Amino acid sequence: MNQYERGKHAPDYWMVERIAANLNRSVTYFFSADDSEAKLRVAYHRLRDEDKDHNLSQALEMIRTDRCSVKHTNSVG
Repeated sequence: MNQYERGKHAPDYWMVERIAANLNRSVTYFFSADDSEAKLRVAYHRLRDEDKDHNLSQALEMIRTDRCSVKHTNSVG
């Protein structure tokens, strides 16, 4: 583990799967660009399978609405 942390060696995909399972994380958690993205991935991973589609749709709608709001605000001012 120490060699992975220091960047001396990189784990293969099989090892990343084992680490993720032991930490109750998805494999993609380890490839997140920043902490916010990692938190989002963890939250999504913890959802029940039947709730994932609904929550993803809501999140995408919130993003779309926010972008429309920003465009409208910028065009008014």
